[in-house]
Formats: sequence, structure tokens, C-alpha cells
Amino acid sequence: IPFVLDEAVLGSTGDGMLVSWSSYQDELHNMLEKLFKWKHAQYPTREVVLLSSGPGFGTTGDICDHELGLSIPIAIVGPVLGRVCNPKRWKLQNTLAGGRFSYVYRNPVDKWNFCMVDIDLSANQHKPNVEVQMIETEVPPGTSWAGGVSVGFALADSRRGVSQMATLR
Repeated sequence: IPFVLDEAVLGSTGDGMLVSWSSYQDELHNMLEKLFKWKHAQYPTREVVLLSSGPGFGTTGDICDHELGLSIPIAIVGPVLGRVCNPKRWKLQNTLAGGRFSYVYRNPVDKWNFCMVDIDLSANQHKPNVEVQMIETEVPPGTSWAGGVSVGFALADSRRGVSQMATLR
């Protein structure tokens, strides 16, 4: 579940499912405080990156600690193979802990997606270089999920060709 992502209209999930760490305010604030203090203790030689699955769309952004003046990159990914949802019911920016923390996400990806994280420790001995990149692909035309068309895919191995076929229903 995402670390920080709030519903624009509270309770809009309608199914009582946990949708974000934001549902556990005390634990979330405690975790963010510890991560930012750890980073701050040896800044700029330390970095934190938060990665999580999402509720049907992918995006990248930043969480800021306004007390320490630092930020942490964050990525919400997915679906890799699944339903893509419209992000309109989610707040893509908000504040937490009485304004100490804030988050902002970039435009969401409305395709199947995953992310690649590149951490280069050799580029600069005083600061790690972190790059988070969203990789996306179109959902095949005709894909449906509820009692309709099945989606087939193959797992490929460059040495042996297609090694396994699977069907999602």
C-alpha cells in the first residue's frame, strides 16, 4: 500500500479496505520522522527512497520534512498486469503531522507500469545519485477484467525462446 496517499473524499473506497499508510497516522509520522532523522544525521551522504504498490496507477513525487528542510523521493507503481484506475479520487498533494511533512506527486501514469531505481554511489563520494524512472506500456486493446476477454502473456527467455504461457482471467 502507498506510504502517503489520501482519498480526496474520505471513505470513497466503500469496501473498508486499507488504502494507505495514512490510515495509521501515528505510525506513519513516527516512520517518516525516523527516516528523515537518519538521512539528516549524515546529510548529504545518506539517501532514502520510498517505493510501494499503488491503487491502480503509478506516479513519482517527493515527501518533504519542513522542520529539517529535506526531501525523500517516492514512487507508487502498478499495475504491471491489472486494472488501471483513474487517480481523480486521490489527493496528489497534501500535508501531514500538522504541516511538518508534505507530499506532492507528478502526473500519474495511466498505463501498465513499474519503476526502475538507479543508485550510483561512485558518481560523487559525498552524495549518492538516485534516479527513479517510470517504465510504462499500453494496456492491450480489448482487455477486460470481469467475466470478459482473458489476457494472455508469455514469459520469454532469450536463450530458449518462450518458456511459459499464462492466462489472466
